[in-house]
Amino acid sequence: MSIDFKQMTDGSPADRAGLRVLVVEDNQDAAFLLGELLSACGHEVKLAHTGDEAISVADAYAPEVVFLDIGLPDLDGRDVAVRMRERAINEPVIAALTGWTADRTRSDGGDGGERAVDFHIVKPASFEALQAVLAFASGREADDRAATNRAPEGEQGPACRPHASRRVLVVDDDDDIRAGLAEFLEDHGFEVVTARDGRDALDKLTGADVCPCVIILDLMMPNMNGKQFREEQLCHPRLADIPVVLISAHADVAGTRRDVPGAAFLPKPLDMGALLQMVRAHSAPSA
Repeated sequence: MSIDFKQMTDGSPADRAGLRVLVVEDNQDAAFLLGELLSACGHEVKLAHTGDEAISVADAYAPEVVFLDIGLPDLDGRDVAVRMRERAINEPVIAALTGWTADRTRSDGGDGGERAVDFHIVKPASFEALQAVLAFASGREADDRAATNRAPEGEQGPACRPHASRRVLVVDDDDDIRAGLAEFLEDHGFEVVTARDGRDALDKLTGADVCPCVIILDLMMPNMNGKQFREEQLCHPRLADIPVVLISAHADVAGTRRDVPGAAFLPKPLDMGALLQMVRAHSAPSA
């Protein structure tokens, strides 16, 4: 039976993002299928089947995203992640692929292996989980490009730095969604500040002593929508570097990503697991 990858990926947030992706998987059939899926999404993909091969390919290829099997035949995948971090000329997003739970992967890997991995995906990987990783990487790449063209810091104070806190700003005009997201994130150990629209969010950000590690931003809102908020944020030296995860039920995914530069994207209704992984990737470690 053939798999129509184009039909699977049509309209996906990851579609045509154009990232360099490295798939590290000792099962050659699984590696090939994942590579075909990612290629259908518009990404450039290379495959590796052992830890040593992965390190060698990464040195030459400088991938922006690595999907890394933990159970490799020659090296532990977490050790491969550490070595990639040490040798990389860029900062790839590394997602561990494992048949274990994320908690076991972390507890067995040691501090170095844990810090080297941004996402943990339990096999079989869902398309939504892969999308979350790719959307995160696409948003970070756009943020980096925007930062190179940003004006020097002014009188508003130093820029907020990523991973500086466990505070999350949730911006949504729907009271139920805003409250539900706040409760969900607080249950997972985050401090949550909420805002009902973009203007309310800017007021709370400019008056805050600690900036959030990430902003969860609805697109369609009154007074100031997500696109208008993002434009204002990028012009503000102190706030411009705060990562944004855009959430929307808007059907035109490609147009939305063009209109709101440098933001990762998750469609509504939200995949809460994917959202949690994005927030954790940006936040400071829990105490």
